[in-house]
Amino acid sequence: MHLVWEPNKIYLKPLPRYLLNHKFWTENLICKPTCSCTGSATRSGTDPFIKTPSAAEKSSPQSSPPLHSKQSTGQVSRRICHQHHLCDCAYGFLSSYAALIQYESDFRIAQSAFLLPETVTWTIWKELVRQLLDEKNHKRLPNKRFFFGELRLNRLNMIYRICLGNLRGYRLGYQTYGSFFVDNLAPIVSIITYVVVVLTAMQVGLATDRLGGNDIFQGASYGFTIFSILFPPFFIALFFCWFFTLFVSNIFATLSFKKKRLTQNHRSQSSV
Repeated sequence: MHLVWEPNKIYLKPLPRYLLNHKFWTENLICKPTCSCTGSATRSGTDPFIKTPSAAEKSSPQSSPPLHSKQSTGQVSRRICHQHHLCDCAYGFLSSYAALIQYESDFRIAQSAFLLPETVTWTIWKELVRQLLDEKNHKRLPNKRFFFGELRLNRLNMIYRICLGNLRGYRLGYQTYGSFFVDNLAPIVSIITYVVVVLTAMQVGLATDRLGGNDIFQGASYGFTIFSILFPPFFIALFFCWFFTLFVSNIFATLSFKKKRLTQNHRSQSSV
């Protein structure tokens, strides 16, 4: 849900401390020299996560700054393995924050909203962004998701429902069935109101001499009358079919989640 928006709201995932830790990158994200990845494009040199410690931090051996002054001498292969995929996602995630926080005012807003760790200062952030934008690091491409900026939630839901056949969508936007009925019945009620207005206008037109004897208007009135009779029950029935399908889907999703949790609890109890 990072950089996904809907009207009057945008979702941002806070930047975790571990993505600012050099040791975490070398142990969990950057491919090891023995990795099975192969490819022509590689990167070597310093990692873009370096902090110049202050005098207070140098004198305090117990302090654990979020950015560590270490260097990576290994090479990163461009062929995607699972670990390399995670590394590209993390790099793209950091790059998105470099685009979001460009001025000190942005930095203050992000910290006030708890999007950045409190140990990161504006000086540290500028150094991190400078190294992220360094030419050496441009050889690493972020995950394809970060080729785009913010994504609209209703379009993601439409893609999931039409292309992937997932009725729940990318994110289920209804917390209660009441909100589901309100949001989806409102367009049907609006269309029915418009149909009533058109039928009233046609009735007035048929009462006039000029339109009452017009065969084309007579045929249009007849067709629209039949349409107005069949339209409301058809779409209401279609709406309740959709509701029933979603209701059954929610039941199966709940039972599946319950089964998964019971299995996890059983495994944890067995390990203990």
